[in-house]
Amino acid sequence: MTRAQEIRIRCKPFRNEAGSILAFLTLELPSGLVLNDCKLMVGPRGRRWIALPSAKQFDARGVAGRDANGKPLWTPLVEFKSRPIREKFEEQVLCVLRRRHPELFAGETPQ
Repeated sequence: MTRAQEIRIRCKPFRNEAGSILAFLTLELPSGLVLNDCKLMVGPRGRRWIALPSAKQFDARGVAGRDANGKPLWTPLVEFKSRPIREKFEEQVLCVLRRRHPELFAGETPQ
Protein backbone atom coordinates (compact mmCIF):
# COMPACT_ATOMS: atom_id res chain seq x y z
CA MET A 1 0.00 0.00 0.00
CA THR A 2 1.43 3.37 -0.98
CA ARG A 3 1.22 6.35 1.35
CA ALA A 4 -1.42 7.87 -0.98
CA GLN A 5 -3.56 4.75 -0.42
CA GLU A 6 -2.84 4.63 3.29
CA ILE A 7 -5.58 4.93 5.87
CA ARG A 8 -5.44 8.39 7.45
CA ILE A 9 -5.88 8.44 11.22
CA ARG A 10 -6.79 11.12 13.73
CA CYS A 11 -5.80 9.78 17.13
CA LYS A 12 -6.74 11.03 20.59
CA PRO A 13 -4.87 9.04 23.25
CA PHE A 14 -7.17 8.07 26.12
CA ARG A 15 -6.92 5.61 28.97
CA ASN A 16 -10.10 4.30 30.58
CA GLU A 17 -10.18 3.10 34.19
CA ALA A 18 -9.93 -0.55 33.14
CA GLY A 19 -6.96 0.24 30.88
CA SER A 20 -8.55 -1.51 27.89
CA ILE A 21 -8.94 1.63 25.73
CA LEU A 22 -5.71 3.29 24.57
CA ALA A 23 -7.08 5.86 22.08
CA PHE A 24 -10.11 7.09 20.18
CA LEU A 25 -9.66 7.07 16.42
CA THR A 26 -11.19 8.61 13.32
CA LEU A 27 -10.21 6.57 10.27
CA GLU A 28 -10.35 8.02 6.76
CA LEU A 29 -10.15 5.27 4.16
CA PRO A 30 -8.67 5.80 0.68
CA SER A 31 -12.23 5.57 -0.70
CA GLY A 32 -13.20 8.68 1.29
CA LEU A 33 -15.28 6.78 3.85
CA VAL A 34 -14.73 8.18 7.37
CA LEU A 35 -15.22 5.95 10.40
CA ASN A 36 -15.71 7.95 13.60
CA ASP A 37 -15.59 6.58 17.14
CA CYS A 38 -13.22 3.69 16.54
CA LYS A 39 -10.97 2.68 19.44
CA LEU A 40 -7.49 1.28 19.86
CA MET A 41 -7.97 -1.46 22.43
CA VAL A 42 -5.56 -3.65 24.38
CA GLY A 43 -6.41 -7.16 25.56
CA PRO A 44 -5.34 -8.81 28.80
CA ARG A 45 -2.18 -10.23 27.17
CA GLY A 46 -1.17 -6.90 25.59
CA ARG A 47 -2.52 -7.55 22.08
CA ARG A 48 -3.69 -4.35 20.35
CA TRP A 49 -6.83 -4.40 18.21
CA ILE A 50 -9.26 -1.95 16.60
CA ALA A 51 -12.84 -1.70 17.86
CA LEU A 52 -15.18 -0.38 15.17
CA PRO A 53 -18.12 1.92 16.02
CA SER A 54 -20.94 0.30 17.98
CA ALA A 55 -24.02 1.35 19.94
CA LYS A 56 -25.18 0.17 23.33
CA GLN A 57 -28.33 -1.99 23.16
CA PHE A 58 -31.49 -0.83 24.96
CA ASP A 59 -34.88 -2.49 25.36
CA ALA A 60 -38.23 -0.79 24.65
CA ARG A 61 -38.22 0.72 28.16
CA GLY A 62 -34.78 2.25 27.66
CA VAL A 63 -33.00 -0.22 29.93
CA ALA A 64 -29.50 -1.15 28.78
CA GLY A 65 -29.14 -4.77 27.73
CA ARG A 66 -26.66 -6.96 29.60
CA ASP A 67 -25.12 -10.36 28.96
CA ALA A 68 -25.08 -13.24 31.47
CA ASN A 69 -22.02 -11.70 33.19
CA GLY A 70 -23.66 -8.28 33.54
CA LYS A 71 -21.58 -6.63 30.80
CA PRO A 72 -23.37 -4.18 28.46
CA LEU A 73 -24.48 -5.50 25.07
CA TRP A 74 -23.35 -3.63 21.96
CA THR A 75 -24.58 -3.62 18.35
CA PRO A 76 -21.95 -3.14 15.64
CA LEU A 77 -22.60 -0.16 13.35
CA VAL A 78 -19.97 -1.23 10.81
CA GLU A 79 -18.72 -4.72 10.12
CA PHE A 80 -16.71 -6.76 7.63
CA LYS A 81 -18.13 -9.64 5.63
CA SER A 82 -15.29 -11.97 6.62
CA ARG A 83 -12.65 -12.39 9.30
CA PRO A 84 -9.71 -12.28 6.82
CA ILE A 85 -10.91 -8.92 5.47
CA ARG A 86 -11.25 -7.56 9.01
CA GLU A 87 -7.78 -8.83 9.96
CA LYS A 88 -6.19 -7.21 6.89
CA PHE A 89 -7.89 -3.88 7.65
CA GLU A 90 -6.89 -4.05 11.32
CA GLU A 91 -3.26 -4.77 10.45
CA GLN A 92 -3.20 -1.78 8.07
CA VAL A 93 -4.53 0.52 10.81
CA LEU A 94 -2.15 -0.89 13.43
CA CYS A 95 0.81 -0.47 11.06
CA VAL A 96 0.05 3.24 10.60
CA LEU A 97 -0.52 3.70 14.35
CA ARG A 98 2.74 1.95 15.27
CA ARG A 99 4.65 4.27 12.94
CA ARG A 100 2.92 7.50 13.99
CA HIS A 101 2.15 6.80 17.66
CA PRO A 102 4.75 4.31 18.95
CA GLU A 103 4.04 5.42 22.52
CA LEU A 104 0.68 3.59 22.31
CA PHE A 105 2.53 0.31 21.78
CA ALA A 106 4.93 0.50 24.72
CA GLY A 107 4.88 -2.85 26.51
CA GLU A 108 3.16 -4.60 23.61
CA THR A 109 3.69 -8.34 23.72
CA PRO A 110 4.85 -10.09 20.50
CA GLN A 111 2.11 -12.09 18.80
